[in-house]
Amino acid sequence: MKISRLIIALVLAFVSQNMIAQNEMDALLFSSKSNFGSARYMGAGGAFGALGGDFGALSVNPAGIAIYRTGEFSFTPRFTFSNVRAQYAGSESEAGNAGLGIASCGIVNVGKTNDPQVNRISVAFGYNRMADFRQSSLISGMNSESSLADVFVNTANGTPYQELSNQYRFGTGLAWVSYLIDTISNGSGNQYFSNMPSLLQKEQTKMIERSGSMGETFLAFGSSVSDDLYLGGSIGFPTVRMTETSVHTESLGDEATQLEKFSYTENLSTSGTGLNVKVGGIYRVSDMFRVGAAYHSRDFYSLTLTYSTQVKTTFRDGDEIVADSPTGISEYRLRTPQRFIVSGAFLMGKSGFVSADYEFVDFSSSRLKTRTGAGGNEVFATANERIDRIYRGTHNVRVGSEIKLNDFLLVRAGVNMSQNPFSSLADRVKSFDMGYSIGGGFRVSGLFMDLGYHFAQSASQHFLYDPGLVEAAQISRNISSIALTVGFKY
Repeated sequence: MKISRLIIALVLAFVSQNMIAQNEMDALLFSSKSNFGSARYMGAGGAFGALGGDFGALSVNPAGIAIYRTGEFSFTPRFTFSNVRAQYAGSESEAGNAGLGIASCGIVNVGKTNDPQVNRISVAFGYNRMADFRQSSLISGMNSESSLADVFVNTANGTPYQELSNQYRFGTGLAWVSYLIDTISNGSGNQYFSNMPSLLQKEQTKMIERSGSMGETFLAFGSSVSDDLYLGGSIGFPTVRMTETSVHTESLGDEATQLEKFSYTENLSTSGTGLNVKVGGIYRVSDMFRVGAAYHSRDFYSLTLTYSTQVKTTFRDGDEIVADSPTGISEYRLRTPQRFIVSGAFLMGKSGFVSADYEFVDFSSSRLKTRTGAGGNEVFATANERIDRIYRGTHNVRVGSEIKLNDFLLVRAGVNMSQNPFSSLADRVKSFDMGYSIGGGFRVSGLFMDLGYHFAQSASQHFLYDPGLVEAAQISRNISSIALTVGFKY
């Protein structure tokens, strides 16, 4: 009997494929950008909007390219370690992850002109990493009030069992095939119960493994107008690659039940490319004070998502049933928010600087669209409505400083804060991000080396399933990054 259900589901899986819908969390994830770039940029908290002259800063204010007086090549590897703690149902769990990647790499060319009003024209080409998705999370606790299986039951109720595998191939249909849920005896065949009783004490765990990154390859150009005004622009080609596997497991110690445990696994992979434009300016008010401003257009992404799920049930008689979904493929477009940045810097001659950037980003302006043209965007109507409702504009601040100790050595420090992007209407979900940086470097005959360390903290909430059935897990993340930039001027 158990095997016959599985055969029926496999047949239905080949009849038609189900489109996986993207949601508002995709828009937030791929619209959020972090403090990466060169080690100098990282060590000074990323507050380079009014300073320029650093490759990592070109992704913030492209006018910074006009500050260069000589050509430059730089390369920045970056090592990251993350630690995630979760509190759920009175229990605490922890997971960690580490990895190495390229934070920045590029070249700047500077050419002088004969025009007295345009002293230099500069061009740069390279790559800056904008986000790192690498992360491991473990949530674990005891629950005697609800189960993920309750979500499958609520979804199934009212649907004839013959239709479950066809209508709900990525969740509820698999729960029925694997006997996680079943029809009520003597019923009409469209009412269900769970073989994982809600009121029995059960251990619930969820392991989330995520990898990938978001980066930007760009071409920047700029010039100095006299000695006071610096202008620049860039064309960027952002890329996204992200994979995630999450496994939700529930197990019962009560031997009175036939079902011992079950797991629900979700696998997804998102990749794609985009386009953006940035323009900016820096004005030297005096030898000691500079101001800057930059505008970032939306990132216009074309993305592809592949998605599959699995339900596995283990019974006390030794039976184990594995039900796999088909692979869903969705091609869609994402429009991220515009960004507005204003900056100021106080220069202490050749001894150092103190600088600050202010950035405004309205996450409620993100939009999801289909790639099929007009008439297909009803698919994203609900997600876009939620983007309008639960996100808001954020005010983000970066502050940094650099002190020159002697002709060769420099030290840096900085702090950055990103405001919670959720509106008061989304009071179930809270988050914040704080980052602290230190660094140093030296310069010898055109060669330079910089070291930067950045420590970031964030807090958020995660619901294992329907927020109406389960309390939120409280998540805290600590992320440490070390970057080393090596380069030379020519």
